[in-house]
Amino acid sequence: MPLVMRRRRLSAPQGPPWHALNVVHVITTLDTGGAEMMLTRLVSAGEQNGLRHSVIALGGSGVMASKLEDLGISFINLRLARHELLTGAWRLGNQLRRHKPNIIQTWMYHADLLGSMAALGLRNVPVVWNIRCGRLDRAIDKAATIWTSKLCAAISTLVPERIVCCSMAALEAHRQAGYDRTKLQLIHNGLDTSTFRPDLYSRVAVRKELGLAPDTPVVTLAARFHPAKDHATFCAAASRVAKSHQSVRFILCGTGVSPTNRILMGLLDDAEIVDRCHLLGPRDDMPRIFAASDVVVSSSAVEGFPNALAEGMACGLPAVTTAAGDSEFIVGDTGYVTPTHSPVELGSALLRMLNRTSYERAALGRRARQRIVDNFSLADAVSSYTNLYRELASTCAE
Repeated sequence: MPLVMRRRRLSAPQGPPWHALNVVHVITTLDTGGAEMMLTRLVSAGEQNGLRHSVIALGGSGVMASKLEDLGISFINLRLARHELLTGAWRLGNQLRRHKPNIIQTWMYHADLLGSMAALGLRNVPVVWNIRCGRLDRAIDKAATIWTSKLCAAISTLVPERIVCCSMAALEAHRQAGYDRTKLQLIHNGLDTSTFRPDLYSRVAVRKELGLAPDTPVVTLAARFHPAKDHATFCAAASRVAKSHQSVRFILCGTGVSPTNRILMGLLDDAEIVDRCHLLGPRDDMPRIFAASDVVVSSSAVEGFPNALAEGMACGLPAVTTAAGDSEFIVGDTGYVTPTHSPVELGSALLRMLNRTSYERAALGRRARQRIVDNFSLADAVSSYTNLYRELASTCAE
């Protein structure tokens, strides 16, 4: 059966009224990762789409838990230990029965597996898996994650009604990994482009906070410190840039990105760019940070859908990125794309971008924002999830 590699627009089926659907989301934690952010964006739009959302975290709250509370979304943290598979499935099953869901949406491998086990005691409640990563790499990912993914592949013909992938790269990788190809469906992440947008006031304010002159060229990398994000390649590329541009500065944001990170500080020291970098750690004001920047960069070795790349583009920034995941598709012709693990080529692309005039970069940035508005809006993503839930609830009610 051929795969449809574009977002499906499902017709509105007959069945239970969509405003009555109760969707329970199961996710591993609620830290500041791509899955957690997409989940939060999805449930924040739920009321206006008539859906009722609640969230169950398996192992931890994290930053996004407070955002759910602010939105008035029902949230439970089971605080499961890593070894709690059977007892964890039993506890999760009890919670699911209390919530009486019409749809169970799980996010990422461990929640996909545990949520499927917990749902066995529920009748006529479709389970939807959510795949977030482009591919798994033994040099990067934990053995437990890889084996969980393999187990999910083995049971994918039995449990989920649909397997949502956030990127074309994720869909293809999991098709090859043995996931049931008839259930794979692409729904790209969506951004609220009214939040992520150019903002001259924030540009001036943030630059003042960081002690940056109005005309200082600023390159921003927003990524947690993890091998998949390949900060080593970024640092080596940035070193080449800094030798040619004496005034360039780099903003680095994300979990683990701080002066207390010895490995990162060693990379920056080796690259001789410590004094050129602002290490801001995890931020909840990324639209402001991007507004103060001139170029968004991604150095990832592995990706699904790189949210930060799209967010920077939505803020009007031209992009320089590696070809990990769907990065090349996201950027299109509005920036530069280089191979992964290639600091020379990444550095050269950054230099080419910085050597453009400010007017040329601004023009690319406007095109980049329009590409996000046209292809990756939050409204489109929410509509795709909503139509999927309605379709499945209608089918199970027949």
